[in-house]
Amino acid sequence: MPNTILGINICKTRAGINLNDGACAMLEDGKFIVAIAEERLSRKKYDGNIRKSFEYCLKVGKKRLEEIDYFVFSNCCDEPLDKKYLKSILEENSLNIPDKKIIINKSHHLSHAYSAFFASPFDEALILVADNEGNILDKKSKHYWLNSLERTSFYYAKGKKIKLLKRYHDGHGELGLAANYNYFTQCIGYNSYQEAGKTMALSSYGKGKFDNVEIYTKRDKSVLKSRLYLFEQIDSVRDLILKKCNIDVYKNKASIRRPSSYQKDLARLIQEKTEYEVIKLITKMLQKTKTRNLCIAGGLGLNCVANYKILKETGIKNIFIQPAAGDTGQCLGNAYYGYFNKFKNSEKSKEAYNTYLGKRYSKKEIHKCISKYKDKIKVKEIKNIPAKIAKLLAESKIVSIFQEGSEFGPRALGNRSILMDPRDMKAKIRLNKVKNREYYRPYAPVVMRKHVGEYFEYDKDSNFMLLAMPVLKDKRKVIPSVVHKDGTARVQTITEEQNSRYYNILREFKEITGVPVVLNTSFNRAGEPLVESPEDAINCFLNSEIDFMAINNYLLSKK
Repeated sequence: MPNTILGINICKTRAGINLNDGACAMLEDGKFIVAIAEERLSRKKYDGNIRKSFEYCLKVGKKRLEEIDYFVFSNCCDEPLDKKYLKSILEENSLNIPDKKIIINKSHHLSHAYSAFFASPFDEALILVADNEGNILDKKSKHYWLNSLERTSFYYAKGKKIKLLKRYHDGHGELGLAANYNYFTQCIGYNSYQEAGKTMALSSYGKGKFDNVEIYTKRDKSVLKSRLYLFEQIDSVRDLILKKCNIDVYKNKASIRRPSSYQKDLARLIQEKTEYEVIKLITKMLQKTKTRNLCIAGGLGLNCVANYKILKETGIKNIFIQPAAGDTGQCLGNAYYGYFNKFKNSEKSKEAYNTYLGKRYSKKEIHKCISKYKDKIKVKEIKNIPAKIAKLLAESKIVSIFQEGSEFGPRALGNRSILMDPRDMKAKIRLNKVKNREYYRPYAPVVMRKHVGEYFEYDKDSNFMLLAMPVLKDKRKVIPSVVHKDGTARVQTITEEQNSRYYNILREFKEITGVPVVLNTSFNRAGEPLVESPEDAINCFLNSEIDFMAINNYLLSKK
């Protein structure tokens, strides 16, 4: 029998605060069999529950609860879990797990570290974990945010061991790199840290009005402390700019759909200061460890602009960012934590990490779902579906694709994607209507791996769309719909071995157009999670301006 672990992220604190990003993953002998975020099943964005994802993993993994060796849990924004509190959460979810099978990972950041290193191809590496906050380290206040918290942590990993090297920004009431980014994100006008990616996109439009504003001050030697203060995120940033520049950014705020120059400059300020500080910290830790490999997890790992600059400016040779860098990735880290700490025969997988960890829907299931919508859709079974998709893309059609298992993490990587021709100047405008997106947010390219250096200032793997790299100047007019304001693109590279169906679309598109690049964005509408099931996909297709939908070998159009 294989060694089987279930990793779960607990998203409710003792104070009754409901958090986000519930998720569950199943690991068998060091390899993930299935992983899913709760939101994909409940259709509620950032859902913090665990019941649906728990049941999904058991069903897809074809395991009964009693066949699981261990269940591993972690939490956030609270003291580390204890069995008594954990059991109360499990009871709320009608989950009866024997005490002897429960393992608690008492460090949120350690879980992130496990999720990054053991998914990476490295035998040893420096690990950076940076997020809003993790577990309480030293409790002195009933308000969790006033305590000493995990904020910015560095670990060193070798073989099967991970060791904590250093924590930054973890004093009582201090703010870390990601928390500062969150404060600026909210001052700009977004709802929360969940929209930090919009701040990153907007930063390219800033003119540098606030470049002389310092966000950090030296506390002792090289350790930096934030100039922002706790409680009121908006007022904290507002006061900082007012004191330095005599500008009230909040009074001069416009609609977030059409942000003012001040909002753009706030985004530029926090993006550039974050890049500067994180590069400085990483460089310092690399000098201590002498490694050339870096792993990143935690919400800050989704900042693809900073990631590329880290790769270029710190002296590292290789980088791996966990694709599920946010808190859904806790379930991965927890599963790895249980596996490597409980089984003496555990070994780090030599296979490349695969994000396509959702259920593979059968032909029968897909056909049954299609039949439900026969009054609204026309269906054709296509022998060479990649060639047909490529032809439609070359004709400037919007095509959504649904195939095999869904991606685990926030990026659509070809199995739940919407595709367009990157040469089409109007592609972005049309997609913004489909997705209801702001004009300043870019769309990403997917490129055949062997051609990446012909279009971008980079010639290595970028499998998970987590590096924003410069587009070569002579190619910017060739693929204009995927080039951002600053001349970069958030690139995904693909090989036939990684995803043959997806790769074949690009190969056929290149045969028609000569261009080995396609525009790829997530298959969903604004405010919705990525589609998971065939029914989710057909509903999204019918209620949007997508022209065609390919589901396995079926091509759907609207009646």
